[in-house]
Amino acid sequence: MCGEPAQVERKTIYNDVSAPAPTSTVTASLTIEIHLEMWIYNFGPNRLMQRVWIQDGVITRIDSLGRYGS
Repeated sequence: MCGEPAQVERKTIYNDVSAPAPTSTVTASLTIEIHLEMWIYNFGPNRLMQRVWIQDGVITRIDSLGRYGS
């Protein structure tokens, strides 16, 4: 595995969702809580840093960043 990240940021966002109820003409609305994390891995000067995006415990994206100090 990659070990501990060099940096971790956590955030919770709330999305309001509205949709028509399936058996009614009334629109139902609810708020969905989403947990986001962004992890930065620094593997040293000879390898690119990596940013990992995690939403509700699932990795959703991985970005390659520049080298540390570049």
